[in-house]
Amino acid sequence: MNKLSSIEKKVIIESLENHFYYDLYVSKSLGFKRPIFRPYQKVGMRGGAVVLDLLKAVIFILISPFFCIINKKLIRLSCFPSDLESSLYFITGSKAEAIFSVEKHDKSSIIKWGYKQRDGVVFGISDIFDFYGLLFMFFSKYWKFPWFYSAILWLPELNAFFKLVKSQRPKKIHMCNHYDRWAYILSFYSKYYGVDLELHQHGIVNKDYKPHKKLPIISKLYAYNTEQVNIFCENICKTVLTYECIKPKINLSPISIDKKSSLLIVGHGDANIMKSLCNMANDLESLNLHIFIKPHPAFDFMKTNDVFILDDIDMIDDKHFFPDVDYLCHCGSTLAVEYESSSSKVKCFNLEDYKTIEEFKECLFQFMTI
Repeated sequence: MNKLSSIEKKVIIESLENHFYYDLYVSKSLGFKRPIFRPYQKVGMRGGAVVLDLLKAVIFILISPFFCIINKKLIRLSCFPSDLESSLYFITGSKAEAIFSVEKHDKSSIIKWGYKQRDGVVFGISDIFDFYGLLFMFFSKYWKFPWFYSAILWLPELNAFFKLVKSQRPKKIHMCNHYDRWAYILSFYSKYYGVDLELHQHGIVNKDYKPHKKLPIISKLYAYNTEQVNIFCENICKTVLTYECIKPKINLSPISIDKKSSLLIVGHGDANIMKSLCNMANDLESLNLHIFIKPHPAFDFMKTNDVFILDDIDMIDDKHFFPDVDYLCHCGSTLAVEYESSSSKVKCFNLEDYKTIEEFKECLFQFMTI
């Protein structure tokens, strides 16, 4: 593969800024006393998270010069090329797969992230020189912030990703990423090389959070509604050429229950909020409800020291199972939007609209007695 240009290396380092400032924002909102790398993955660790980041920082300072030797092992990308100058789909998970519904045999190129097979990724001598250039630029920018040194692990695959995209010479790029490192690189590529970029919204964007680095351009935005479009235009992207509002849908599964009604509680990534939701679930059983809880993808029960006691509550383990319930309560979740678009009977309650849990319970009881 060709070497990265100086401006392309600069863009890769710039793509990390939104992660850096988002981690600062989330660390503060979760109550960490110091910044934490990927804090939403370390809820419940508290002081242990700080120690872990500092320990990693020391290790990375010592061994990062040798990362180029194990470059390919740090890359979680697979490329399934089609004809050059066709459409390119960037897949980062099951949600993107569901939105795009593309397969390997389609007449489009596909780059997947997070897969172990690493198909189509070639490691050459130019990657060694590019990695050292990126490493120098990284330390020049972030040497004062050892808690962020873990991001060094991303440099090999960002290097490979940029080159994979260039090698396909796509006419159009499709992605679901909003403002992370992948989105910034693809948006730069779109503007710099004159390629159309379509962004398909995959989750609710918070109007109160403004990413540090705006995307240069989006050719077409597929968003849930005009309110979300405005947030993208004001907070996330410098230029949105056109947009279309779409309603996200999911496949709901029928359920058989022996109680009057059914309720789905959408989990949260914060351990304290999750514990409150579990306590609320136990209290709501008196309303003759069959209750499901769907944990947040970012929450891991095994990584928290809190004890969650659930009495006769269905905890959903299958991430593809969405019960066709009567009621749903959430804390600003995208899943509520998907349920409202997919079910004519469901009533959704956003707990952020209620001052107390008791107020929500009273409102839910009123709906159940109608």
